[in-house]
Amino acid sequence: MNESYSNLNLEHTPFAFLDVETTGLEPQRGHRVCEIAVVRTVGRVETRRFSSLINPGRRIGAGAQAVNRISDYMVANAPRFRDLMDEVLALLDGAVIVAHNAPFDLGFVNHELHLAWQAPLQNPVVDTLAIARKAYRFPSNSLDALTRRLGLLHPQQHRALGDALAVKHLMWWMADNLQARGVRTVGDLLEIQRGRQPGTPMEAHIPADLQEAIGQGCSMVLRYQSRDGFVTNRRVDPIRIDERRGTQYLVAYCHLRQAERSFRIDRILEIKIDDSD
Repeated sequence: MNESYSNLNLEHTPFAFLDVETTGLEPQRGHRVCEIAVVRTVGRVETRRFSSLINPGRRIGAGAQAVNRISDYMVANAPRFRDLMDEVLALLDGAVIVAHNAPFDLGFVNHELHLAWQAPLQNPVVDTLAIARKAYRFPSNSLDALTRRLGLLHPQQHRALGDALAVKHLMWWMADNLQARGVRTVGDLLEIQRGRQPGTPMEAHIPADLQEAIGQGCSMVLRYQSRDGFVTNRRVDPIRIDERRGTQYLVAYCHLRQAERSFRIDRILEIKIDDSD
C-alpha cells in the first residue's frame, strides 16, 4: 500500500464506500453487475454519492432477485456499465475503497472493467467483513446481522446505496471501537484486517503451519484468493517471507505456473502440508 495512505489519519482519509448488486454469484460464469453505488467521503464527511441500476445484458437469476428485489423489467432501460464507468472511476480515484466482503464487490467491478478493456482497480481496500472475522466474535458477520446487532442505520437492505451507507456506518463503528487497540490510521486498520495488532513485529503474524513448512522445506497446497476474488488451489515450494509496504508475501515456486511467484499472506485461505512426494 502507498505509504501516504498507510500513515494517513482515518479522519482525513478519502474513502469510497462501494457496493454492487449482481445477477448471480460468479462473474467467471457470466454474471454481471445490475446495480452499483459509491459513497465518497473525506473522513466521516460525505462529499458525493452515486447510485444507478445497470442493464447487465442478461437475465437476473431467480436467487439474486429474491435477495435484491431487482427485476429484469427494472433494468431494461438502465444504462450499461460502460456508460457509467467514467463516473464510477472518478469517484473511486485516489480513495481507499471500503466494502463488506470486498473480494466479491471488487471481483465484479474488475470483471466489468475487464470487459470494457480497462485495467483492474489498484486502490487500497478495507474489508469490514474481514475485520469482523479477525477482531470480533459476532454470531453472524453478515452486513444485515451486524447492523442489527450494533444498532446501525441500514436503509434498503440488499440494494446498492443502502448497503454502501451501512458499510460506512459499520466501518466507523469499528474504527471508534478499535481505538483502544491503537487504531488511528489506515495502516492500523489494515493491520487489524490482517489479524495483526498495530505495531507488532511481522514474525509474530506468520501462520504457524507456514513457518513450519518454510523451516522444513516442505511443499504446501494453498487455497488462494486472487485480487479479483477468484479462488484456486496452488501447490508451492516455499522460499521466504517478504514484507513490502506493510503487506506480507510468501515467495514460493508455484507448480501451476512453473515459476517463482509471490502470494499475499492475507489472501491465503488455507494451508496444507503436501506429503504426496
